[in-house]
Amino acid sequence: MKRYRILHLHTGGCNGCDVEIVSAIITGLKRGYEFKLVHNPDEADIIVSTGPLTEGIANNALEIIKRIRGKPLVAVGSCCLSGCMFVGKGSYAIRGPIGRYAKIYIHVTGCPPNPESILEAFIEASRSLK
Repeated sequence: MKRYRILHLHTGGCNGCDVEIVSAIITGLKRGYEFKLVHNPDEADIIVSTGPLTEGIANNALEIIKRIRGKPLVAVGSCCLSGCMFVGKGSYAIRGPIGRYAKIYIHVTGCPPNPESILEAFIEASRSLK
């Protein structure tokens, strides 16, 4: 079984994508991939981000992204790309999509995207590690 460690960076949003990430991890087990969620950025092979970048988490999230420079960043959901419904309403709490501040290796579109699409992105990101 191929094993990879994922750091899930939730930067705001509705949690719809977060639920689908868990489904993708379970689906991966059935296909011979073990994607394990870790809490330490130094242990992570892949980082996955969900939601728009909120002011409350922005500094910590960007520091984590700097620490794991060179590892693939998978952005899941429309909010990571555009900020979606959270941007454009004059909200003081949203800094914007994570793509403004970090290089995204793979973007999985949808609101929320389906677990199979997320799993394919994880598999593609894992191929870049070899």
